[in-house]
Amino acid sequence: MAKVTVALTVSLDGYIAGPNDGIESAIRQAKAAAGDTYVALAGSQAAQQCLRAGLLDEIWLTLVPLLLGGGVRLFDHIGGPVRLEKISVVDAPGVTHLSYRVAARSPIDAARPPDLT
Repeated sequence: MAKVTVALTVSLDGYIAGPNDGIESAIRQAKAAAGDTYVALAGSQAAQQCLRAGLLDEIWLTLVPLLLGGGVRLFDHIGGPVRLEKISVVDAPGVTHLSYRVAARSPIDAARPPDLT
C-alpha cells in the first residue's frame, strides 16, 4: 500500500486538489490511485490535518539557512506531541534534507528530553 508523505519546500497554502469531503477521503482516494507508490502532500495545513488524523507516514523537510520571520508555521495545530524516527539526513552546500518516519502519537516525558542522536 502507498506511503503517505509530506515534502515541504514550496507551497504553504495548505490546499489539496481533490475531493471536498475531508482529509481522510482525500488520502484514501490518493492511496488507491497511487497503488504501491508514494502519496506526497504539499502545504503545512495538509500536513497538520494528516498528522492530527494519524494519516502521515513520513515527513521530508528541506532546510535552508534563511529565517523568514513570518508565514505559516509547519508544526502548529497538530493535536499534541508526535514521535519521529530519523530516516536520513543529507547535508549539502546551502541545504540539508531531513526525512523522518512518524513513529507514534504518544505522551512525551517532559522530565526527559528526547534522544536527538
